[in-house]
Amino acid sequence: METAFSQALSVEFANIDELEHASLLTQMVEALRHDDVNDMLDALSCFFSNIPVKREKYYQTLFYAVFVLIGARTHAECWTNRGRVDAVVETPCGIYVFEFKLNGTASAALAQIKEKGYHEKYLRDGRKVTLAGVAFDAEMRNLSDRQIEVAADAVR
Repeated sequence: METAFSQALSVEFANIDELEHASLLTQMVEALRHDDVNDMLDALSCFFSNIPVKREKYYQTLFYAVFVLIGARTHAECWTNRGRVDAVVETPCGIYVFEFKLNGTASAALAQIKEKGYHEKYLRDGRKVTLAGVAFDAEMRNLSDRQIEVAADAVR
């Protein structure tokens, strides 16, 4: 039920046809399988390219729906002891901590992850922890910048 709802939501929100939708989902799965966050975000930006609104929550909703569709364990608005991280995506090989900024910078988003320690509760998990600061541009209505880095303090 959740997957069917996510598919309908992502197709409608992204305003793309079913064939392109399936192709982009496949690209995202392959990118995550190869731990290629940049390629995954490139595919994700295609979902965002037709969004007609300029609110961060809209982008977060589509982000969540797409990741549910590709089978990644996804958490939105995760509370920590020092704030709330926008999204966490878990795969068998890694954990990805995302912070989004609408009309902000990717460096500010990444700095917030580090400053607030959003990734700390995942460090002892044993999987690679990747931090991703992502900026959306309201005028462009898409991803405008990203900064990706692996948490240096992960325990393996």
